[in-house]
Amino acid sequence: MRSALVVLAIVVSVLAQSNGTSFKGANNTAIGVPCVFSSDCKFVLGSWFWTGEMTPAEWNDKMARKYPSFQTDFSVPFNDSTFLYARPPADQDPHPITLRDIKTWNDGTDATAFITAYADQVTRDGSALDLITDDWLRYFGKFLKKINTETGRRVILRWCPEMEGDWMMYGYFNFPPNIYTSVWKRMYTILKQEYPDIVIVWAPNYGWPTDKGGSVDQFPGPEYVDAIGSSLYWKGFGTNTRVEPNFIRTVMNGQYAVATQYKKPFVITEASGAWERDVPSSIDQVTLQKQFWGEVLSTDFLDAYPNIQAAYIFDFAKREEYFRDFKVSNDSVIRTMFQGLVNELDTKRGMAWAKDFTTTTTTTTTTTTTISSGTGVPSAATGVAEVGTTKKSDAATASLFHVVVAVVALLL
Repeated sequence: MRSALVVLAIVVSVLAQSNGTSFKGANNTAIGVPCVFSSDCKFVLGSWFWTGEMTPAEWNDKMARKYPSFQTDFSVPFNDSTFLYARPPADQDPHPITLRDIKTWNDGTDATAFITAYADQVTRDGSALDLITDDWLRYFGKFLKKINTETGRRVILRWCPEMEGDWMMYGYFNFPPNIYTSVWKRMYTILKQEYPDIVIVWAPNYGWPTDKGGSVDQFPGPEYVDAIGSSLYWKGFGTNTRVEPNFIRTVMNGQYAVATQYKKPFVITEASGAWERDVPSSIDQVTLQKQFWGEVLSTDFLDAYPNIQAAYIFDFAKREEYFRDFKVSNDSVIRTMFQGLVNELDTKRGMAWAKDFTTTTTTTTTTTTTISSGTGVPSAATGVAEVGTTKKSDAATASLFHVVVAVVALLL
């Protein structure tokens, strides 16, 4: 029996690697995994930056590319009058978070809106997930659909991420997995009723499920998830050091295994190397970011993790345990280095870039909106497609199955 299983494993491995058709599709994406971040599964590089520091158009100008997706965050629940101002109790900044108003994004492209929703409100009726009612979810679904219809942008929702973290109000110490997943299932069901095309992402922190607060019971089930993701950071915790070998390739393995098991697209939902100020350093900031992003933005890495379809730059500088600078856009030397990595990946692999929205007027003065490729930067149209459903790939899979069955029959 053991020898049969050994041979079975060898046969599967050899056939899987023989021509690549059995387990990979277009753009090296895993067979059977839907393309949800770009229509053809080309890699999407998105950005998340401080509101007020720049606009999407200013980001594109600075980074010399038309980025295909921008991220913003909502504090939930909210209503029409409070959504720009809603914040957790610890944050009393009275200024509006303008990047939340997606109708005002001025990049002039079809870049998608990646929205992270944090349930971090407190009222006399309760806190966090206690406040997520069915009525509010119906309102939220209509709110997100309205963004889509008014702007033409596809909407992707990351709902209550990093749920194992004690820094999240809805984290494990307040809401155990059974409560978290119960609210998740209600959320998913109602939002899909109101906005069927929305993409909903489940995304723990890196290290899940073996990190503090992590549990496999926090996964709501494949039927309630469109994509799976993970935060990804390198932090020195008091010293700036080289990124450890294999750190990036192993720290997301828990949730990536779930993505491969259920054929779900994978997204690195927020990422960067953290340069800590006023601490000992054995490396400079440019090298640290090059080590981090040089791994993520490499064909070797993306080939090794074919379910990965997107990654989002966390372009912030803020105080945590230490003051950390995650930015790749601010310093000109770091920015030039980062742009070089992007250009190299785009040349080797072909990345998704946004297309321009242009407005034209016909002879009858009817105004219509069309999409053009703009400056000729590689771009991908919006939409959802399925990869790996061709007859060739089906035949390869069937052949593999019959060979495996034959080998087992002979050896058992």
